[in-house]
Amino acid sequence: MKQIILFLFLAATSAFAYSDPRVIAIEGSGSFEYPAEMIRIDFSVYNQSDRDIKEAKSKVERTSSEIVRSLIDIGINEKDIFSPSFTVDLDDQYDSEDCPKGYVPVVGRDMEVLLRDIKLYRKVIDTLVENGATSIGRVQSEVEDLKKYERSAMLAAIEDAKKQAAFLVENLGGKLGKVHSIREKRVRNRSDIEAIVVTGMRASPRDEIPYNFQPEPVEVSASIYVEFEIE
Repeated sequence: MKQIILFLFLAATSAFAYSDPRVIAIEGSGSFEYPAEMIRIDFSVYNQSDRDIKEAKSKVERTSSEIVRSLIDIGINEKDIFSPSFTVDLDDQYDSEDCPKGYVPVVGRDMEVLLRDIKLYRKVIDTLVENGATSIGRVQSEVEDLKKYERSAMLAAIEDAKKQAAFLVENLGGKLGKVHSIREKRVRNRSDIEAIVVTGMRASPRDEIPYNFQPEPVEVSASIYVEFEIE
C-alpha cells in the first residue's frame, strides 16, 4: 500500500514539474521597401514563320547573336546576358475544319539580361524590340544584397512580436518572460513589374511611349510566430 501511495506521489510531482508554463502566442511582422538597384529582364527569340527546322534554328541563333551584340554596344556587360534554355519542338497546324495541315517547328531561345545601371532600361527595351525579340516577359527589380534586407525585416518582425506581447501581458497585470518557442518564420520579397507587350511597342513610334519608366521598389517582408512565457 505504501508503495502505491509513493508511486502516485511521484507521478503527481513529475506531472507538476513538467507541466507547460503559461504562454502567450504572438505573430510579429516587419516590412520595408528598398529602391531598385538592378533590373532583370526575361525575353525570348522564337521562330514564327520558317517551316524548316534547320532554317528556323539558324534564324533564331542569328537574331539572338545580334541582340547580344547590340546589348553590349549600349553598355551591358556580356557576363550579365544569359540564355538558360533552348527549345526545339513541333507545333501541329490545323485548318478551319480541325484537320491536320502540317506543322511549324517551335524553335526558340529564352534569355535574360541583368541591368546594373537601371538608367539603361529604356535603351535595353528598344534594343530588344528593334533587333527581333519576339517577347519580353518578367521584368524584376533587384537589390545587390537581398539577405541583408531580409535580416532587417526579420529583426523588425521579432521586435514587433516583443512589443505586442509586452503590451498585452503588462496591461493585463502580468510580466513578460523569456521565449518559450518559435513556431514559424517566413521571409518574402516582391519585385515583379508588369510585363511589357512587345507587339504593342512595335506598333507605336518610340517617341509616343507615354511615360518614363520608374522601377518598382523591392518590398521585403518577414513574419515570425513566437510563444512567450508569462511570469
